[in-house]
Amino acid sequence: MQPIPGSDVALFVGVQKSLLDQNLATLDFLKAHTENWQTVVAHAQSTSWEAITETCGISKLEIEEAAYAIAQSSKVVFAWAMGMTQQVNGVDNTPPAITCSSSRYAISVRFFVAGIAPY
Repeated sequence: MQPIPGSDVALFVGVQKSLLDQNLATLDFLKAHTENWQTVVAHAQSTSWEAITETCGISKLEIEEAAYAIAQSSKVVFAWAMGMTQQVNGVDNTPPAITCSSSRYAISVRFFVAGIAPY
């Protein structure tokens, strides 16, 4: 997927929303390993699909397919390069990437079977 430059946050919120909508988010993991997870969930649930898709330029179907693929994968790595952080809103991009990966327990919890990594 190639979101509109500067719209990474909207795309990550869309993936989170889709994981929640499809009952694919691992809420037990969020409860056990994160703080303020309720705020993240509430934000994703309250953000409209129209706002997400118009902001990032990716269709709801594409986001849902990506979320489903993430949920069905036994190993997921979220990786990004300088482009994600070297934007006007770059600092705001990293937390949604981390919370999105946390929604599917993709934080490196067992011998590097999954993870997040800036490159």
